[in-house]
Amino acid sequence: MVDFIKTWGTALVAAAIVGAMCNMLLPKNSMTKVVRVIIGLYLAIVIVAPFIGADIKLPESVEFLIEEGAGTQVYDEAVLKQTSDNIEREVTARLSDEGIECDGISVTVNINETDGVYCENVTLILSEDYRHKEQAVSAAVEDMCGVAPEILFQSGVLR
Repeated sequence: MVDFIKTWGTALVAAAIVGAMCNMLLPKNSMTKVVRVIIGLYLAIVIVAPFIGADIKLPESVEFLIEEGAGTQVYDEAVLKQTSDNIEREVTARLSDEGIECDGISVTVNINETDGVYCENVTLILSEDYRHKEQAVSAAVEDMCGVAPEILFQSGVLR
């Protein structure tokens, strides 16, 4: 029993030290939170592993955590896609609350070190029947996104 606790404690301390080193060596960018979650999950697995009979060893691929920029492109793309989808849903819901049905919406978002994720452009396609509400729509979208939308009108029947 003492050997078990000694081995478990040693593995836990080693995992904590490796996690702390990875955390210190990481550049401060958008990937930092993801890596901290991974380190936390790894520590949780090391804590629980002896009780579920698993033999967890430090993976050789931990080096990817310290390489600057590792996986950031994939992460950034996922963040941009999710943000764009969220903005589209929010704008559509707000317009719907005001009685305006949007025929189409396109949101362009970008990411940089200073501003983080930000909205670059919003394009709305509305029925010609909503032209009289153009200023209200523009103000609502600009209030939500921080950019004036491009509003395109198409002739057609109101839904």
